[in-house]
Amino acid sequence: MITGTVTSSATVTADTSVSAPAKRKKPGSTTPAVCDPSATTPNAFVRARHVFVELRNAGYSPGAAAGVVGVLDFRSALAPYAISQDSTSYGIAQWPVERWQEFTAYTESTRVNRWSPKRQVLWLIEEMAAGPETFDSAGFATTEDAGEAARTFRQTYFPAVAEPESLDAMASRAEAWLGQLKDVPLTPVDPAKTNGITVPCAPASGAALDRCPMVPDSYKAAFRSFTGFSWERMDSNAQMMTRCAYNNFPYIQSHGTYNGHSPNWTQAIDFFMPYGCTYSGGRAVTRNATDLMVGKRLARYLILNAKKFGLDYVIFQDRIRNPDERAGESYWRQVGNWRRDNYNNGDCVNTHFDHIHASVYRGNGWAASTPKPDLNPDGKPW
Repeated sequence: MITGTVTSSATVTADTSVSAPAKRKKPGSTTPAVCDPSATTPNAFVRARHVFVELRNAGYSPGAAAGVVGVLDFRSALAPYAISQDSTSYGIAQWPVERWQEFTAYTESTRVNRWSPKRQVLWLIEEMAAGPETFDSAGFATTEDAGEAARTFRQTYFPAVAEPESLDAMASRAEAWLGQLKDVPLTPVDPAKTNGITVPCAPASGAALDRCPMVPDSYKAAFRSFTGFSWERMDSNAQMMTRCAYNNFPYIQSHGTYNGHSPNWTQAIDFFMPYGCTYSGGRAVTRNATDLMVGKRLARYLILNAKKFGLDYVIFQDRIRNPDERAGESYWRQVGNWRRDNYNNGDCVNTHFDHIHASVYRGNGWAASTPKPDLNPDGKPW
């Protein structure tokens, strides 16, 4: 199969050209609710742990690290793909445009994914170490009071956020996070495991989490180079699906299609796992545990957002799931029971152990209801 390798940077101009501000929540909308501004964001623990451990390993005390986590949680729900409603603040730290442009210039020069939590956290740590001159980085690093650290960090890096109630909420979150994180092991957490996790609450700052910014120009260039096709000629549903996968699952760096793809090259995408597949005990297997975990999350994400993408079906781990084409097919089933070609030749690529295949309907032609998936492609609970 021909694949398109996703490089992860683009021009600064492309970054600031995001979609229109998201509309306010309507009845029945899937837009996350805003939860208690003073409480930690539910389901954000794995992200908080990743940031906390990186800061601790960079020399910051538990209180200082928790102070930073509390501010980031308030501003972005610790989501690297958060964008303010007016498109003036970006990422896990809700960097203002000027500082975001500096970050994207870095990602452009190093060809890494700007939406990756790992890259954003490392950039934040470098930014903290470098200043500004008015910031006592060494003194801050030894702060034991998480609430005080949150106030200092906010006042230094986000002086425009001046509401007393916001300061109090950030301090409260920092203290709560310190209680949850102070005893975690300082072994670095695989940042891939922080992606594809549902955030049930919008950030208290008002940033939107339900949008998928446009893929960068470098993605489009790589897509053309490796597939021979123009990404702009992909069906609109396939484009939206790749945009969301690129932004929410930066661990998966290769998206591709080919002539003969089903139903055609414009309506099908393969999302390839970084480490590929191999054979064990005479059967094909996904080579890497993180690949398997992230692949399952992406498969679930695609199915849960089937309406948004116009999803027809997904194949992964020698299993296929069709959300709603026929009654009774809303579950994972053996692909060999569906295909009558040479699919069962045992090849690990052909049987989708190294990639997820996703096919979409053309345009906006699908509006059926989508049942929530019950099991993983391997038949186990999510």
